Amino acid sequence: MNSHHLILGELNDFLTGKIIEDNHDERYRQKIAKFLVKEKGYEKTSIIKNNLIYLEQGNEKFNIAVDYTLYIKDKPLMIIKYAPGSIVSRHMTAISCARLLGEYEIPLCVVTNGEDAETLDTMTGKTVSKGFEGIFTAEQLAKISPKRKITTDIREKARKILFAFEVDGRCPCDDSICINRTED
Repeated sequence: MNSHHLILGELNDFLTGKIIEDNHDERYRQKIAKFLVKEKGYEKTSIIKNNLIYLEQGNEKFNIAVDYTLYIKDKPLMIIKYAPGSIVSRHMTAISCARLLGEYEIPLCVVTNGEDAETLDTMTGKTVSKGFEGIFTAEQLAKISPKRKITTDIREKARKILFAFEVDGRCPCDDSICINRTED
């Protein structure tokens, strides 16, 4: 990756064991992954890192990564969206991601800046808990199931929100979002 982040070297990804770029944001992501496994009881194999959402706008296609998607019995039940800065400003983005990753709405989403976290009910948008200690354990998450199938209308609204916040409003030097342009 050739992003605007200060590169600090390389590190071993906690979940995959692969060598990845070391930067401040990745250090927070690694801290979150370790917390999920060691403190919240998740298996490494139940956490998918950088699950991609594909968007199209005009002649452009975009790939947006969701930091972590947590699965219980092959069902995605919670996502975690990390970004530095204010976590309140990330609520709509996380909810939109939870509505675009599958056929059913992922019930919970967590927004975090690596220092603080809020867990949101995707359907209502309301905060369920605050802080890392409020993130659901694997045992708690296993008691939840997806409730709402995503309609075309909900999917389109989520797509527009995600495009506005993650693509259109991104820093021009941010290469964490893959953009492909096609000629008409």
